[in-house]
Amino acid sequence: KYLQTLLSIGDGVMVVNRDGSIEMLNEVAQSLTGWGEEVVGRYYKEVWQLSHEDRNMTITDPVENVLKTGQVQMLGNHAVLTSKSGKVYYLEDSAAPILDENGEILGVVVVFRDVTERREQKRRIEFLSFHDSLTGLYNRRYFEEEMRRLDTPRNLPLTIIMGDINGLKLTND
Repeated sequence: KYLQTLLSIGDGVMVVNRDGSIEMLNEVAQSLTGWGEEVVGRYYKEVWQLSHEDRNMTITDPVENVLKTGQVQMLGNHAVLTSKSGKVYYLEDSAAPILDENGEILGVVVVFRDVTERREQKRRIEFLSFHDSLTGLYNRRYFEEEMRRLDTPRNLPLTIIMGDINGLKLTND
């Protein structure tokens, strides 16, 4: 019953024993990682290739942290998973210890979700909020945000020069 529950969850589920070997991947996890049943017994880092979205930065491994601390770990919102085929997915995840009746760590269960589409929607909305939809140029909201950001004693004095090159200002007015 419990195995079927783990296999039926709509998020990716990976179970890793305390030695770091994969004991189970559900179908969603197999789809995201690009690996199948052949991963059982493999070291989890071969299959679950996690990195920071900024290649110059590192990300803490939640499985290692759970095995060290015995505490539930959550990933920040900059984690990416690279599948076997090289496709990149943005993830939200959590890793929790699997404990025996004595409180000893038997392994880790990792639950992760693909949030790539949601992240792209957020970027599109952010782009539209700072750009004119017709021209793609920065809009007034962007200008006001930049003025707030630049209005520091270090940057003073600020100067704005405006010009009407082709007479459109008169037409617009």
